[in-house]
Amino acid sequence: MTSGLSPPSGVDRAIVALSGPSNVTGTVYFSQTLGRGPVTVRGEIKGLDPNALRGFHVHQSGDLSNGCVAANAHFNPYNKPHGASTDKDRHVGDLGNIRSNADGIASFTFNDAQISLNGPLSIIG
Repeated sequence: MTSGLSPPSGVDRAIVALSGPSNVTGTVYFSQTLGRGPVTVRGEIKGLDPNALRGFHVHQSGDLSNGCVAANAHFNPYNKPHGASTDKDRHVGDLGNIRSNADGIASFTFNDAQISLNGPLSIIG
């Protein structure tokens, strides 16, 4: 997931296809009612360690050539400290944790009120 470029206006859905040099793959769907209200995040990621808790973030770049290292820092337009998804003061890109099952698959759905698909907090780009 990336951010940093100017997104088109009026976006209400986005899809991220995760792939890279590792065996981790997946699809994450983002939806928002015309740029207002929370963004619904729904997805499934495969190839994770079994029964593992993993941080879930939007990074500044979508470059996964060297894992998350090449993706740069978390999306943080307000220069806030790292925090939990429930914290008011946090990186906009801090979306909490996801947990994989015994097969290494994480399926999740949640809402986030800080990210957006439009405007200055847009995660598209």
